Formats: sequence, structure tokens, C-alpha cells
Amino acid sequence: MSKHIIQAINFNASYPDKELISGLNWTVEEQDWIELTGPNGTGKTSLFNAFYGMPMSLNGQLSVLDFSLNPISKEDLSALRRKIGYARQNLQLISEKTVRANLVMALHAADRIQDFDAQIQWILNALGIADKIKYTLNMLSQGEQHLIAIARALIHKPKLLLIDQSLDYLDDASRNTVIQLVQNARETDRLTIISSALNSWANEINNCKSFKLENGGLSD
Repeated sequence: MSKHIIQAINFNASYPDKELISGLNWTVEEQDWIELTGPNGTGKTSLFNAFYGMPMSLNGQLSVLDFSLNPISKEDLSALRRKIGYARQNLQLISEKTVRANLVMALHAADRIQDFDAQIQWILNALGIADKIKYTLNMLSQGEQHLIAIARALIHKPKLLLIDQSLDYLDDASRNTVIQLVQNARETDRLTIISSALNSWANEINNCKSFKLENGGLSD
């Protein structure tokens, strides 16, 4: 039986100076991989932020992982975010800290602090960057930093993974490695993924549904 991971009904999202999403009716099922495409400024990041419970004006119904976001209490928002991995386009990594330190902080934030060295070693090995564990983030290339952002989003085994344009910053080999790692989690852990991109990568992803975000709505 399918399980709704995200459900929007007549959903609207806006900032004080800009309407972002208008009249959205949309359902994302468990183990879906959804890709959102469209140029910068169309609202892809804002939609991800809405799913993550970032401050904005919401109307209509939005449910993520069985939590209603309009409204949501501080306690429920904290619980929701522990179930989401979010690889942000603007990274939000701590550049003067090491790769290991950034990943340890992610595990602490998700209350996954048991045997964190083994978890860190596993995910860095899987991404082919285990030799970077003691590097500070400002020593890494842009592509490597996006790999660390993806590692941070995945390391605590979330139920929902949001990847905001990180695939666009990777070379072909790194992108293929990430896609395979995420596909494995999709199969073994029933992970649901929403990724965004300027240009579609859906042809490289098994059973990926691609939508274009424009004029406040989605079209296939």
C-alpha cells in the first residue's frame, strides 16, 4: 500500500514581497524520486524550504511525513527535521571545520550519535572521498563541498531526502556515484527523494518522475 510522504491540497506559499506557490495539489509517495526542474527564481528552493518548515506564509494544507505544517509546533518541527536530509544549494557547511566535524554535527542534530565514526567512514567511502576526512571545508573544491552536503543529508538515514541542485555541481563520475548511493537507500531504507536541477538528470535515474516548476505550479 502506498504511503503519502508529502501531500499538498490547495497549497499556497509566499514571502511578503513574492508569491511562490499557488493552488498546488500534489502527492509524493514513499520511495518516489521526484525531480523539479526550472530556471533560477522559479521557487524550487522555496518549495524545499516549505517542506522543511522554514518561515514563510502558508495557506491551504501541507503534510510532510504525517506532520501538518500549517501550522506546526516547535516540538513537531524538530521531530520532522530529524527525519529529513536536506542538501542545500547554498551548502550551509562550516567552512573552517573539518569534513568529520561537519558530519558529527549532523549526527548530533539528528540524535544519531552512536558509533558515528563508523557511519562517517562508511558514507565517505561510498562517495569516494574518505581521504578528505581531515580536510577543512575551505580546502575542498565546490564539487567536493556538495558531496559533503549530500553526505551530511544522508548520514542519519532520513525518510525524506531533499537535494537542491547539488547534482548540477558534480562531475559525471561523482554524480553517478551519488545517484547509485541514493538509489540503494531508496531500495533498502524506503527513502523518498526530491531533487532539483537547472537541467534534467531524470534519464540517469531509475523510475524518476520529472516536473517543471513555473508560474507557481508544477507541470510534467
